[in-house]
Amino acid sequence: MSATAYHEAGHVVARWHFGFPVVRATIDASGDYHGAVEGANNHIELAEQFNEGAEQASRNFMVICFAGLEAQRAYDPDSVETWHADSDEESAGEALWHMGYPPERTQAIDAELRLEATEFVRAHWSQIDMVARALLERREMTGEELYRVLEVQA
Repeated sequence: MSATAYHEAGHVVARWHFGFPVVRATIDASGDYHGAVEGANNHIELAEQFNEGAEQASRNFMVICFAGLEAQRAYDPDSVETWHADSDEESAGEALWHMGYPPERTQAIDAELRLEATEFVRAHWSQIDMVARALLERREMTGEELYRVLEVQA
């Protein structure tokens, strides 16, 4: 349960940092998921909403996708299973596809953004830890509740 809380907290903090709304987060298992973060918009809609380039929004979204597993790995490397980030990997792959790079460039971009996610988790560990602890206590929180935790920490 703790590893799931850190995984979901990584997503929450990254979404907050990049301005991607969170509707709710849970560490309760449902179907194939051990936990989940529900966002209000996808990266393409947000790019249009913020008048930001779709490429940068897609890159940020990929970092958000990768931040969950990286936070889980930072918390407890032994807790990571290859399937833990299947849906995150799928979402990141879709974002990468939307960027329109030729296939020979996608592997390098993927690796670059995974590294950025690792660095993001290190730089924001205290916030991730605070959100994970709140999720462990409450199990499910709204975006508003999560943002209040983050604003106290900021």
